[in-house]
Amino acid sequence: MALKAFLTQVLEVPEEIATTEAEHMKYAVSEDTVQKLEKYIASIINLEELDCCYNGKRKQCRECERAKNHKKERSK
Repeated sequence: MALKAFLTQVLEVPEEIATTEAEHMKYAVSEDTVQKLEKYIASIINLEELDCCYNGKRKQCRECERAKNHKKERSK
């Protein structure tokens, strides 16, 4: 997610905190606002060159996506 990437790469928020806060931010504002924020973030930083596994086409971090799927599998 661009929000998490922005928090970790630009604001240097620790990854665990950024993950939680980005998720909270996503649900605290409208989808339209999230999209506008992500568009702005993409205009100021190159998301493809970040220190994470961000997938610009899916707009998600591949590592975060894998962790989320693994957590779902473990809870079954």
